Amino acid sequence: MRAVEKFLFIVFFVVFMSICSISQAHVLDGAIEWNGHYYKVFQMQMSWNEAKRFCENVGGHLATAETSTENEAIKRIVNRQTNNRKGVSYWIGAYSEPNGIWRWVTGKILSDYYDWWKGEYPGSEQFMKISFSSEGAWWHSSKSENLSFICEWESASAAHEATI
Repeated sequence: MRAVEKFLFIVFFVVFMSICSISQAHVLDGAIEWNGHYYKVFQMQMSWNEAKRFCENVGGHLATAETSTENEAIKRIVNRQTNNRKGVSYWIGAYSEPNGIWRWVTGKILSDYYDWWKGEYPGSEQFMKISFSSEGAWWHSSKSENLSFICEWESASAAHEATI
């Protein structure tokens, strides 16, 4: 390459990278930290499987609420990020296996803590949503439903390089 071509290539590359960095938002922008984990509500509508893949592609996973304390924190975070929007449901990271066992996307079996809505009986081959028309309780739903969702990162470093 001649000097002029090299110069033009470098200018083009710098301008292109600047445009790309302006158009991409860092994944943790707007995320809220709780107990070393980061949570963010995404308002785009997706199936549970699509939301799961999205969260994984940005270095996290669908949010898990393994304790009552974490579940209450997620409810507060959702209320804060959505200005206390009522009547909306969000995918979180639990699913039932064909044998009826419910598992978090992190691999842990739901055994120590539950927050199912009164009368809600968890079925098999279903996915979990948290519903703010029922005080943030858990409901099961089919994979064909499109909802907003909540991603979680175990640490800030898990999402440092991710952009959306």
